[in-house]
Amino acid sequence: MARRAKPNDVTRELFAQVEAMKAFGRMPDHADSHGGTLYGVNGRLFFINAFRACKKYDLPFRFPKRFDFISRQMGGSQNKLLQAAHRAIVGAAALYGVALLDDLVTNPDPIEKIPSYEALCAYYEKTLLQTEAGVIEVFLHPAKLDEALLRRTPQWQKRLWEYRYLAEGDFLRFVQKEGFRLVSWNVLKKACTIKLKALVATQKRFVGGKS
Repeated sequence: MARRAKPNDVTRELFAQVEAMKAFGRMPDHADSHGGTLYGVNGRLFFINAFRACKKYDLPFRFPKRFDFISRQMGGSQNKLLQAAHRAIVGAAALYGVALLDDLVTNPDPIEKIPSYEALCAYYEKTLLQTEAGVIEVFLHPAKLDEALLRRTPQWQKRLWEYRYLAEGDFLRFVQKEGFRLVSWNVLKKACTIKLKALVATQKRFVGGKS
């Protein structure tokens, strides 16, 4: 898809996926690109197609408005080209009236750089305390113990610690203590609908020649 797909085919596929969910009686509360294909990381501007689908179905899109997430993932990099690409995506979302997250938080380090469970917890908590106010998604990759996978890759230990962080309540106690409010994607979905209506109203006023 990254190399060969035609933009119109991508749009049709996105529409078809949402319609398939609707046919089963389930409407998504946001749109995502798990493999990053729709983020433009492959040089294709498929985020535009994603925003067309988001506009049609009033869906927020899982992408951060702030560059901080990308910088953390890149070891603190402030790469100018990445910043320009990020601004282009955020700007396109605004043009289509699509709501975005303010920030994303995850631990990008491999297990070799995480000396203990406490160190993993400390990273999440320090990072969250440094974020600005807004809608922030914290994403982890929790998993229960699997001896075979743990023998195959030491990275599985990170997943075990992230599972423990959630299951034992350490994360919940932290966010409650610090005054974070847990919300669902419906918060952004409602914001998306309001922004779309406001955008349409603004366009009508402009076309009508009114101030």
